[in-house]
Amino acid sequence: RAAPPQWLRPLRDRLSPTITALVVVSAIVFAMYAAVAPVRGFIDEHLTLSRTALARSEPWQLVTCLFVHVEPVSFFFDMLGLWFVGAALEREFGRTRFLLLFFGPALIGNLVMAVMMLLTGRNEIHAGCGLAVLALFVAFGRLYNRTPARVFGSLVMEARTLSLILVGFAVVADLLRGAMVALVGDIIACAIGYLLAGGRGAGVRALFDRLRGSKARRRFQVVEGGRSEE
Repeated sequence: RAAPPQWLRPLRDRLSPTITALVVVSAIVFAMYAAVAPVRGFIDEHLTLSRTALARSEPWQLVTCLFVHVEPVSFFFDMLGLWFVGAALEREFGRTRFLLLFFGPALIGNLVMAVMMLLTGRNEIHAGCGLAVLALFVAFGRLYNRTPARVFGSLVMEARTLSLILVGFAVVADLLRGAMVALVGDIIACAIGYLLAGGRGAGVRALFDRLRGSKARRRFQVVEGGRSEE
C-alpha cells in the first residue's frame, strides 16, 4: 500500500478520530442542507436554535444546532478552527475531557441564549459549533499562553494573542450585527472554556487569585523613597 503524500502530513496530524468524526458529521449535514432543497425547511425549522421552535418544546435543538451549518462561511471557519486546535487539546486533555470542553460551553451557552430568546421575544437563529470552537481557542490560549503558534506559513504569534484576536473578532461581529443574544452566548462559552481548561478547579482558583491580586495592588501605592503606604 502506497504511503500518503508528505504534503498531507500536517493535515493528517491534526485529524484525530474524534476530530474527524465531528468534522464528518457536520460536513454530511451541511452537504445535505446545500444540495437537497426539500431538507432545508426541516433543518431550519427543527434542528437550528430559534425561539419559534423552542416555543414548540423542541429542546433537542440545543444539541443539533451544533452540527448544523446554514452558511458556507460559518461552516468553513468552524471546521478550520476545530481542525487547528482540536487535536492539540485532545492530546493534552484526553478524549473525554476534550469532548467536555467541546460540548459543555456550547450547550450552556445555547441554553442561556434559548432562555433569553424566550424571555425577550428576540428570534435570532443560531446554527453551527461556533461557541464550541471559541471555547476551544480560549482553552488553547490559556493552556499554551506565550507559546508561539504557527498560524499560516511564516505567520507566528503567541497562543494567547491568537485567542484574544478571535474572541475580539467574535464580540465585534456580534455588536455590529446587533446580535445581543449571540454576544451573551459567546461570552459565556469563553468564560466556561477558560475555567474548564484549568482542570479540577485550577481555572477557578486562577481566576480568583488574579482578581485577589488586582485588588491587593490597588490597596497599596508606591511612594518616593521605596516605602509602601496603604
